[in-house]
Amino acid sequence: IHEAMNSLNNILAASSEIEKVCAVGAEFVSTQHLPAILDEVANIRRFQEAAAKSLRSIPVSSGRREPCNLQRIVDWCVRHLITGTPKATDRIKVNVSEPIPSTLGVMEELQHIVLILASNSLQAIDDDGSVEIALRYEVRDERNDIVLEVTDNGRGIPAGQRDRLFDPADRADGHGRGLFLARAFAW
Repeated sequence: IHEAMNSLNNILAASSEIEKVCAVGAEFVSTQHLPAILDEVANIRRFQEAAAKSLRSIPVSSGRREPCNLQRIVDWCVRHLITGTPKATDRIKVNVSEPIPSTLGVMEELQHIVLILASNSLQAIDDDGSVEIALRYEVRDERNDIVLEVTDNGRGIPAGQRDRLFDPADRADGHGRGLFLARAFAW
């Protein structure tokens, strides 16, 4: 659903230009196909609303948990990103502070979390920017945690969007659904 929503958002972004040109009072002569295009745009928006509703109902645990090596998962994700995103080659670094023990998880969900966070960071940086994926093991009095942290020196998230960051239905531009999924997988 997430990938389909991204593709549909690109189509909607392009078609919004058609809607602007066809606004009342514009000096534009429509073709015979324009009403059908506008109908399809409306259908895409209805699909998006239904898909966003489905995303909100994803169960927290959707797979069987098994021992996972987070360091291997991060390494695989970085190789995947470098293969698919040329600017990632020199911009993404991994920092593992010490040996990380295995943890129980759903490998595909953990991969998605890393890919979503790192991809978002890569999109946010300029040509001279950098992304760091850090893994560390924290031992505390009552519990031990494996911490995955993705940071970048990009432009940041505008203050007005931070409160709605994980709401898949609230963002008209389609961004935020990946973070919604990452959060759902992490819980």
